[in-house]
Amino acid sequence: MPVKVVATIEARMGSTRFPGKVLERIGEETVLEWTAKRIRMAKLVDAVVVATTTSASDDLITDLCKQIDLPCYRGSEEDVLNRVASAARMMAADIVVQTGADCPFYDPDIIDQMIGILIKGNYHYVCNDMEEGYPVGVNLHVIASETFFDVDRLATSQRDRENVVTYIWEHPEDFRIFNLTPPPELKRPDIRLTVDYREDLALLNELSKGINNDSFRTIDIIRYLEKNPSLLEINKNCKMKQSSCAYNIE
Repeated sequence: MPVKVVATIEARMGSTRFPGKVLERIGEETVLEWTAKRIRMAKLVDAVVVATTTSASDDLITDLCKQIDLPCYRGSEEDVLNRVASAARMMAADIVVQTGADCPFYDPDIIDQMIGILIKGNYHYVCNDMEEGYPVGVNLHVIASETFFDVDRLATSQRDRENVVTYIWEHPEDFRIFNLTPPPELKRPDIRLTVDYREDLALLNELSKGINNDSFRTIDIIRYLEKNPSLLEINKNCKMKQSSCAYNIE
């Protein structure tokens, strides 16, 4: 029986470090549009849904979703776990690919690889950020929906409600978990492809212009930066608030 794979994109305007970042532009498109576009390139993803909040400031996100025909669910700003789980339920997901709108350069091949690992290995949860390896910003989580909905029911702490998958990380004995480590050519944790600061956005704009091909993969970015290492100076002083994408990736 075929399974339905749904990618959820957590998005809100109220970022503490860079408010409104998801509607900033990389070239002619918003960061959110880039994120959805890149995820939709994955062959095994059947649908994409934005999980935003009921805050009035996020009306701008729902307006954009309507314009680009992107499904959108609105839920709690604080209870991110329930918001994402509810979005997955709305889309009748069998497998959930949890992503954030501030990672516009997701690699569709990595997404497909991780979905395949979950299905073939009968895992509950597959991630690629339990240890440093991939460039920051191609990290994601693939979760069997039954597991995800169980976590939504079982997690009670404020931290677990805010950070979606920390409950799984903290209870590894209860889940079949696989962490994907990068091949040597993709092991570049020093590269930031996420948007936490304006300097990050500046780098991604430079990469988009320089590579000039929307279907690029992570290896193409790494090779371009190897030829243009000075670009890494743009956001070298930017740091993530949390060390792992298991934490809130909005």
